[in-house]
Amino acid sequence: FWKKYNEREELIGLKATLAMFIASNSKKIPWMFQLETTIALCTKTDTLVDVGTGYGKTFCMILPALLFP
Repeated sequence: FWKKYNEREELIGLKATLAMFIASNSKKIPWMFQLETTIALCTKTDTLVDVGTGYGKTFCMILPALLFP
């Protein structure tokens, strides 16, 4: 998964994983699409998320806010 990302993008993804883990009281880690979306949003890259209801799209918007308040 991480091979396609540069060092900065990988750091954003790792920070997002840690932020979600802490915010969920150590119960959740992000799905791959959540990490991909968070990295895209934080690097100002266009992205489209197409997943069903209840998959956690909201976290894709919350994670960047937690990382860059």
